[in-house]
Amino acid sequence: MQGYITLGKITTVYGVKGWVKVQSFTDPFDNILDYRDWRLKRQGSQAIEDVVVVDGRRHNKSIVVQLQGYDDRERARSLAQAEIQVLASALPEPDEGEFYWHQLQGMTVIDVDDEQSVFGIVDSFLATGANDVMVVRAPTARTGDDQEILIPWLPERVIKHVDLEARVSEVDWQKPE
Repeated sequence: MQGYITLGKITTVYGVKGWVKVQSFTDPFDNILDYRDWRLKRQGSQAIEDVVVVDGRRHNKSIVVQLQGYDDRERARSLAQAEIQVLASALPEPDEGEFYWHQLQGMTVIDVDDEQSVFGIVDSFLATGANDVMVVRAPTARTGDDQEILIPWLPERVIKHVDLEARVSEVDWQKPE
């Protein structure tokens, strides 16, 4: 794994001493606290800032953290909506049959019964609470615009096979007309 991946974002300030609230994309959500070296990418900017997490904890259903060098509310406010990225190489290897979402993005999705039938390309994932959903983008023949196909991430039932090297995922799902 190379480069950086996004694990969450800073939403707002918390308190008066520079702490910030974090929306975590990790599962479980407090796993983001396992990483102390963050790279922040500010919204609407190409500016990147490396920061160190000094302290952090769960707070109700969110995470709050103190970042080194951010010790007042106004300075911390400038971080609102910044993406939190970490080196992909810092992530533990997933167990057999498990994948990180970033590994699947850009993968071609095909019908398990007809390898010539391509659904499209994995764009993103949605966490719905019941099960994750794979968002697949496919150009439509009529308009050429991308159609969004939502496929539940249900290994064995719907997701039949994932080949990371070939960048192909086979699914058992009814292709929209």
